[in-house]
Amino acid sequence: DMTVADVDRHLRNVSAVRNVPLEALAGYREMIVGFLPGVQGQAGREWMAKQVYLALGMLMSGCAAAGIDSCPMEGFEVEAFDRIL
Repeated sequence: DMTVADVDRHLRNVSAVRNVPLEALAGYREMIVGFLPGVQGQAGREWMAKQVYLALGMLMSGCAAAGIDSCPMEGFEVEAFDRIL
């Protein structure tokens, strides 16, 4: 589950990388913190999975534009895959 501490850590990183004062991100922080209750537990995991699929679609579109074949996969054992790598 995402927490307010996660949001604050993310915004500190955004502030540092984009050279934007943290205070300038206050409205963005409020929006994200207000969104947190709706993305907790099972509903949150389902929402996050959909967000990953959106990013995956963009990645695959980028691959296609670069002439690189790609294919999404599911159904493998994550722990075994991690051991092999």
